[in-house]
Amino acid sequence: VDDNVISGTLPTEIGAWSAVSDWQAQKNPLSGTLPTEVGAWSNLERFVVSNAAISGTIPTEVGRCSKMRHFVVFNNELQGAIPRQLGAWTL
Repeated sequence: VDDNVISGTLPTEIGAWSAVSDWQAQKNPLSGTLPTEVGAWSNLERFVVSNAAISGTIPTEVGRCSKMRHFVVFNNELQGAIPRQLGAWTL
């Protein structure tokens, strides 16, 4: 869904999308926070949401995505420290 006009927040219901392995939504006017439910995506290998308006912190639950290889969230409004749980990834 790169470079579309998808706007609004990411709903918490996305946690039910457990088969997602590649989520790329860069260059969209997404806002709000990253839902903690992203941590339920056990097959997630690539998560790219850059050039958006995502705010808040990176949820520690994202560290549960043990297959993660690419996590790209630059050019957003994120704050705070990078959760230490992300250190378990083998990028």
